[in-house]
Amino acid sequence: MPSGKGGYPTNAMARLEKQLTGFTFIELLVVMGLMAILALFISGSLSNLINISQQTSRQQLVKNEGDHIIEVINRMAQSSRPLDCLDNSYLTILNPDGGTTRFLIDGTNIASRSADFGENIETSTKQIPLNDSQVKVSNFKLDCSHFSRYTWGSWVTLKFTLTDTLSSHSPVSYSFESVINFPNH
Repeated sequence: MPSGKGGYPTNAMARLEKQLTGFTFIELLVVMGLMAILALFISGSLSNLINISQQTSRQQLVKNEGDHIIEVINRMAQSSRPLDCLDNSYLTILNPDGGTTRFLIDGTNIASRSADFGENIETSTKQIPLNDSQVKVSNFKLDCSHFSRYTWGSWVTLKFTLTDTLSSHSPVSYSFESVINFPNH
Protein backbone atom coordinates (compact mmCIF):
# COMPACT_ATOMS: atom_id res chain seq x y z
CA MET A 1 0.00 0.00 0.00
CA PRO A 2 1.56 3.31 -0.99
CA SER A 3 1.93 5.80 1.80
CA GLY A 4 2.28 9.53 1.81
CA LYS A 5 3.31 12.05 4.43
CA GLY A 6 3.07 10.88 7.99
CA GLY A 7 2.45 7.32 6.96
CA TYR A 8 -1.19 7.90 5.78
CA PRO A 9 -2.27 5.91 2.73
CA THR A 10 -2.49 8.01 -0.49
CA ASN A 11 -6.30 7.42 -0.84
CA ALA A 12 -6.86 8.75 2.65
CA MET A 13 -4.74 11.80 1.88
CA ALA A 14 -6.74 12.51 -1.26
CA ARG A 15 -10.00 12.29 0.68
CA LEU A 16 -8.60 14.53 3.43
CA GLU A 17 -7.49 17.15 0.92
CA LYS A 18 -10.89 17.06 -0.78
CA GLN A 19 -12.60 17.60 2.58
CA LEU A 20 -10.39 20.59 3.34
CA THR A 21 -11.05 22.38 0.04
CA GLY A 22 -14.72 23.34 0.88
CA PHE A 23 -18.01 23.13 -0.99
CA THR A 24 -18.41 22.85 -4.72
CA PHE A 25 -20.24 25.50 -6.72
CA ILE A 26 -23.17 23.15 -7.31
CA GLU A 27 -23.54 22.47 -3.59
CA LEU A 28 -23.60 26.22 -2.90
CA LEU A 29 -26.25 26.78 -5.58
CA VAL A 30 -28.45 24.02 -4.14
CA VAL A 31 -28.22 25.48 -0.64
CA MET A 32 -28.97 29.01 -1.89
CA GLY A 33 -31.98 27.70 -3.85
CA LEU A 34 -33.34 25.93 -0.77
CA MET A 35 -32.86 29.09 1.31
CA ALA A 36 -34.70 31.16 -1.33
CA ILE A 37 -37.64 28.73 -1.31
CA LEU A 38 -37.71 28.81 2.49
CA ALA A 39 -37.61 32.64 2.48
CA LEU A 40 -40.55 32.78 0.03
CA PHE A 41 -42.58 30.43 2.20
CA ILE A 42 -41.84 32.42 5.35
CA SER A 43 -42.61 35.81 3.73
CA GLY A 44 -45.91 34.49 2.32
CA SER A 45 -46.91 33.11 5.70
CA LEU A 46 -45.95 36.36 7.42
CA SER A 47 -47.96 38.38 4.88
CA ASN A 48 -51.04 36.19 5.49
CA LEU A 49 -50.60 36.55 9.24
CA ILE A 50 -50.47 40.35 8.95
CA ASN A 51 -53.60 40.40 6.76
CA ILE A 52 -55.49 38.16 9.19
CA SER A 53 -54.43 40.37 12.09
CA GLN A 54 -55.65 43.53 10.31
CA GLN A 55 -58.94 41.87 9.39
CA THR A 56 -59.47 40.77 12.99
CA SER A 57 -58.76 44.25 14.37
CA ARG A 58 -61.22 45.78 11.85
CA GLN A 59 -63.87 43.22 12.86
CA GLN A 60 -63.32 44.12 16.51
CA LEU A 61 -63.58 47.85 15.73
CA VAL A 62 -66.91 47.42 13.93
CA LYS A 63 -68.32 45.17 16.66
CA ASN A 64 -67.23 47.58 19.42
CA GLU A 65 -68.79 50.54 17.61
CA GLY A 66 -72.15 48.77 17.22
CA ASP A 67 -72.14 47.60 20.84
CA HIS A 68 -71.34 51.18 21.94
CA ILE A 69 -74.28 52.65 19.99
CA ILE A 70 -76.71 50.12 21.46
CA GLU A 71 -75.33 50.62 24.99
CA VAL A 72 -75.68 54.43 24.81
CA ILE A 73 -79.28 54.28 23.57
CA ASN A 74 -80.30 51.57 26.06
CA ARG A 75 -78.66 53.35 29.00
CA MET A 76 -80.43 56.61 28.20
CA ALA A 77 -83.77 54.83 27.67
CA GLN A 78 -83.58 53.20 31.11
CA SER A 79 -83.87 56.55 32.87
CA SER A 80 -86.07 58.37 30.34
CA ARG A 81 -89.62 58.53 29.07
CA PRO A 82 -90.44 57.93 25.42
CA LEU A 83 -91.86 60.95 23.62
CA ASP A 84 -91.98 60.26 19.90
CA CYS A 85 -91.00 57.56 17.43
CA LEU A 86 -91.22 57.47 13.64
CA ASP A 87 -90.50 54.17 11.87
CA ASN A 88 -87.03 54.07 10.28
CA SER A 89 -86.40 57.74 11.14
CA TYR A 90 -86.02 58.71 14.78
CA LEU A 91 -86.72 58.04 18.45
CA THR A 92 -87.20 60.96 20.84
CA ILE A 93 -86.98 60.58 24.63
CA LEU A 94 -87.56 62.88 27.59
CA ASN A 95 -84.50 62.96 29.84
CA PRO A 96 -84.76 63.11 33.66
CA ASP A 97 -83.50 66.74 33.56
CA GLY A 98 -86.43 67.79 31.34
CA GLY A 99 -84.39 68.01 28.16
CA THR A 100 -85.00 65.86 25.12
CA THR A 101 -82.75 63.59 23.09
CA ARG A 102 -83.45 62.30 19.61
CA PHE A 103 -81.64 59.33 18.08
CA LEU A 104 -81.71 59.45 14.30
CA ILE A 105 -79.88 58.42 11.15
CA ASP A 106 -77.76 61.26 9.76
CA GLY A 107 -76.19 60.23 6.46
CA THR A 108 -73.89 57.35 7.37
CA ASN A 109 -74.04 57.98 11.14
CA ILE A 110 -76.44 57.29 13.96
CA ALA A 111 -76.58 60.58 15.80
CA SER A 112 -77.84 61.92 19.10
CA ARG A 113 -79.47 65.36 19.00
CA SER A 114 -80.13 67.06 22.33
CA ALA A 115 -82.31 69.98 23.32
CA ASP A 116 -82.45 71.66 26.70
CA PHE A 117 -85.72 72.11 28.60
CA GLY A 118 -87.99 74.37 26.53
CA GLU A 119 -85.80 74.20 23.41
CA ASN A 120 -87.23 72.76 20.19
CA ILE A 121 -85.59 69.43 19.28
CA GLU A 122 -86.22 70.12 15.57
CA THR A 123 -84.04 73.23 15.56
CA SER A 124 -81.40 72.11 18.05
CA THR A 125 -77.83 72.22 16.76
CA LYS A 126 -76.44 69.98 19.51
CA GLN A 127 -75.98 66.83 17.45
CA ILE A 128 -73.14 64.34 17.73
CA PRO A 129 -72.56 61.06 15.88
CA LEU A 130 -72.57 57.97 18.07
CA ASN A 131 -70.31 56.01 15.73
CA ASP A 132 -66.70 56.64 14.75
CA SER A 133 -65.88 57.99 11.28
CA GLN A 134 -64.10 54.70 10.51
CA VAL A 135 -67.47 52.94 10.21
CA LYS A 136 -70.61 53.79 8.28
CA VAL A 137 -74.21 52.90 9.05
CA SER A 138 -76.54 51.28 6.54
CA ASN A 139 -79.85 49.37 6.64
CA PHE A 140 -81.09 51.52 9.55
CA LYS A 141 -84.48 50.27 10.75
CA LEU A 142 -86.46 51.52 13.70
CA ASP A 143 -89.66 49.58 14.42
CA CYS A 144 -92.02 51.71 16.48
CA SER A 145 -95.00 49.33 16.37
CA HIS A 146 -94.78 48.65 20.14
CA PHE A 147 -94.13 52.27 21.03
CA SER A 148 -96.50 54.29 23.17
CA ARG A 149 -95.99 57.44 25.20
CA TYR A 150 -98.85 56.56 27.48
CA THR A 151 -98.71 52.86 28.32
CA TRP A 152 -96.30 51.00 30.53
CA GLY A 153 -93.91 48.52 28.88
CA SER A 154 -93.25 50.36 25.66
CA TRP A 155 -90.35 49.32 23.44
CA VAL A 156 -88.86 49.85 20.01
CA THR A 157 -86.64 47.60 17.91
CA LEU A 158 -83.44 49.05 16.45
CA LYS A 159 -81.61 47.34 13.57
CA PHE A 160 -78.61 48.57 11.61
CA THR A 161 -75.48 47.40 9.82
CA LEU A 162 -72.03 48.86 10.37
CA THR A 163 -69.27 48.59 7.77
CA ASP A 164 -65.67 49.66 8.18
CA THR A 165 -64.43 52.38 5.83
CA LEU A 166 -60.74 51.48 6.14
CA SER A 167 -60.63 48.80 3.46
CA SER A 168 -62.36 48.92 0.11
CA HIS A 169 -61.26 45.48 -1.14
CA SER A 170 -62.55 43.42 1.80
CA PRO A 171 -64.80 45.53 4.04
CA VAL A 172 -66.00 44.13 7.35
CA SER A 173 -69.73 44.39 8.13
CA TYR A 174 -71.80 43.46 11.17
CA SER A 175 -75.55 43.60 11.61
CA PHE A 176 -76.96 44.63 14.97
CA GLU A 177 -80.41 44.33 16.48
CA SER A 178 -81.62 45.44 19.88
CA VAL A 179 -84.90 45.93 21.69
CA ILE A 180 -84.96 49.23 23.56
CA ASN A 181 -87.22 49.08 26.59
CA PHE A 182 -88.74 52.01 28.46
CA PRO A 183 -89.39 50.61 31.95
CA ASN A 184 -89.73 53.91 33.84
CA HIS A 185 -92.87 55.47 32.48
